[in-house]
Amino acid sequence: MAFDIACFPGKSENQWAYVLLHSQPRNVYVFKGGLWATPFDDAIEVATAEDIPGTLVLLAPPDGKNYQGSTDLNSFAHPEECCYIFGHDTESLSSGEMGERDPDHSVYVETDTVDKMWSWVAAAVTLYDRRSKGG
Repeated sequence: MAFDIACFPGKSENQWAYVLLHSQPRNVYVFKGGLWATPFDDAIEVATAEDIPGTLVLLAPPDGKNYQGSTDLNSFAHPEECCYIFGHDTESLSSGEMGERDPDHSVYVETDTVDKMWSWVAAAVTLYDRRSKGG
């Protein structure tokens, strides 16, 4: 079961590097305008989610500004092959970044606080969940 990751690494570049090193996605997509440096020079730059093939799984808070997660990660059945999209660390994903494409799944990570979760933390939790469910 292969998966891809699409992200906006920004100032969390080192944290994303750690997550990617330990999760080993098939492809890494980086939205144009984001910061990215070695060792991930082979990341694929995209303008919008329309440029990403296959099934899209968007991770978003249930109360997100433009996109809301509708399925709790605990009950989510991960597709065999997909691309997980993780938004910005400090702002909501804009509709322009998704382009004309809607995600196939919108998922949120349940937390016991009102604090938002950094995107790289959401990625680590999501990919651990995938692995623990047999993916």
